[in-house]
Amino acid sequence: MFWCLDAYYLSQERKFRSLYESARKASSTDFGMSTKATEQPRDTWSSAFFSTTMVLFHGAIIAVISFVMWKMARDEA
Repeated sequence: MFWCLDAYYLSQERKFRSLYESARKASSTDFGMSTKATEQPRDTWSSAFFSTTMVLFHGAIIAVISFVMWKMARDEA
């Protein structure tokens, strides 16, 4: 669940960073906060979900929890 939320907020951050970059380079300033015009393929939720940092961080947590659960179940038997 936290992996999904982290991916959502990372995708939102990427969208607003793209919006900031386009506003920074533009000659006239548009104060609209819609990110539709500046969306890129890397700004999607799925791209953020499978990003290297997210997979390493949350994958390590899942691996440790799985190992501990396996070890506990093995010790009980």
